[in-house]
Amino acid sequence: MSLLMGIDLGTESVRVAIYQVDGQEVASASVPITTVVPDPGRAEQNPIEWWEAICSASKQCMSQLPTKEIAGIGLATTASTVVACREDGTLLRSAILWMDTRAWKESQDSAAQKHPILRYSGGADAAEWLVPKALWIARHEPEIYSNSAHIVEAIDFLVHKLTGEWVASLMNATCKANYDSINGTYADDLYAALGAPDLSSKFSNRVIPVGEAIAHITATAAEEMGISNRPLVGQGGIDAHTAMLASGNLSEDHIFMIGGTSNVLLALTEKETPARGIWGPYPHALVKDLWLLEGGQISAGSILRWVTRKLLNLSDDESLKIANVAAGLDPSSNSLLVLDYWMGNRSPYRDDQLRGAILGLSLNHTPADIYRAAVESISFGTRHVVETFAAAGVGCKTMTLSGGIARNKYWLKTNVDVLGIPVQFSEATNMTTLAGAICAASALGLHGDLTQAAKAMKVETHTLEPDLAHTDYYAERFAMYKEATSALTPTFHQLAGSTT
Repeated sequence: MSLLMGIDLGTESVRVAIYQVDGQEVASASVPITTVVPDPGRAEQNPIEWWEAICSASKQCMSQLPTKEIAGIGLATTASTVVACREDGTLLRSAILWMDTRAWKESQDSAAQKHPILRYSGGADAAEWLVPKALWIARHEPEIYSNSAHIVEAIDFLVHKLTGEWVASLMNATCKANYDSINGTYADDLYAALGAPDLSSKFSNRVIPVGEAIAHITATAAEEMGISNRPLVGQGGIDAHTAMLASGNLSEDHIFMIGGTSNVLLALTEKETPARGIWGPYPHALVKDLWLLEGGQISAGSILRWVTRKLLNLSDDESLKIANVAAGLDPSSNSLLVLDYWMGNRSPYRDDQLRGAILGLSLNHTPADIYRAAVESISFGTRHVVETFAAAGVGCKTMTLSGGIARNKYWLKTNVDVLGIPVQFSEATNMTTLAGAICAASALGLHGDLTQAAKAMKVETHTLEPDLAHTDYYAERFAMYKEATSALTPTFHQLAGSTT
């Protein structure tokens, strides 16, 4: 029996799972990883810890199986988590995590160029993306920049650890590095205008589409992972984006959302759809001949963790109790309003200097009131992204949702009620690791092409319908949320500027 491994490098942990060729999970393991936040707006991780966590989780999975043989491996990682290293993979600095917004000035500089390639990213590169972060290294750490043979995405670094090959995912290159996937070229003239004419030489210039074969893993990697053979690695990509494959639904008017530490919302269209406030349209990024649109929230589940751990100083058990208390409260009794911009806003404002706020506090408010308002705010941010998709002509008749939100019943229910649409969700399977297995199956030709593999291995979902009475009430609160954002934006900018 052929077994497939999916690897998911998330923000807080590495998850590895093993699947049969029909998509049935047979083993899984998770290992936590550490994030360091040295200054406001900055976040870093140690790539060596990623690899050690992958090897540990892989060995745990192998211990759950009667065999140590794996046919194929696919992986996905956080996007725009940037590694600077030498040719052999030796690190020159910590990885700059996706949520790090130190490169906000470089982002603004990219927008000022008005380069044609930027029409595929909504007119500018976000501060989180590979190109602005690489430019930041060039400007602020020139010795590291000049000594770097590679400044690449996390997935590229991990593929090198697996196979010894330096390659790029077509998805990451297109979505985060201004790669022209129609003509097969990087935007060297844009990089030159931004002061880094040699930048593409530090990227991985062998660019491979999602689901295509890269190489077999090395004997060293196999030994470190506890695998007895050398499985084939199929190209993956961005964690949330590849997870869309596991839904099996690649049709228009359907939005896919990963809700967790951050939220990512995605849609596919058959034609180029210019958009404001969201990212894309990206040609061929996930599936050939389809355009991918992306919106998202930098802070989501991370806010709930901040509220329960740092603000309220609660344990995991106490946090669950607070969520249960919040779920029992009447939505219309809420007199607090939270703005969910702890790390800025990705969509629709594209404003890295927005900040979070808790409004309306009085001495009679409880921890459950604060938690509830935070959940509502994150859901309002999701609705704002969905409205921005609609303004670009992308409908949202249904949504498939996965991630940590599916295990937080209160957040899930609030999100559905705020959106006012049916939501299909999966809580039993990590859709990102399953998507990795789908990419491996595609590379091995087990189900034909990538689209066929997605349909053959898709996850089972449940449907949750909205309470429309709550939807009507939340519509009023959503309007207040947008008004408060507009009113406080100048203040947020002043506060953010004082720490930049």
